[in-house]
Amino acid sequence: MIQLEASALRISLSDLKAVFNSSDEIRERILEMAQEQALSMSQISACNRLHEAEERLARWLLMAQDRTQVEVMGFTQEFLAEMLGSQRTTVTVIAGALQRSGLIEYSRGHVRILNREELESAACDCYRVCRNLQVNLYGKALRPTQIDTTV
Repeated sequence: MIQLEASALRISLSDLKAVFNSSDEIRERILEMAQEQALSMSQISACNRLHEAEERLARWLLMAQDRTQVEVMGFTQEFLAEMLGSQRTTVTVIAGALQRSGLIEYSRGHVRILNREELESAACDCYRVCRNLQVNLYGKALRPTQIDTTV
């Protein structure tokens, strides 16, 4: 399932099963990814229960940019509210505060991270935990320098 604008590849379940059963390397990678996803989901579930909405929004924006590698992300307030488990008005207030602090630029459903370092400081520790899980899986951190800003 893709929640953000992106491209993806698709494989039939029968072909995936065949490759999974015949390739140790593919099987190991799929199982590693499944484990990382399960651990990340557990961390994020706890985060949604324990941390303030501002910390969660900062975490979510950072994780989204890590995965999409784009400079400007298209998110409506309704979508962000759904991802945070909060109301649209909460997103409006928090995004406004992050924008006034110079951390993000948010206008008409488009979000640009202006100060990643400070946004990481505003995020809860769950961002670093999930990022480290991803680094352990893929062997490298996805950093803003890797983001292609050309159109």
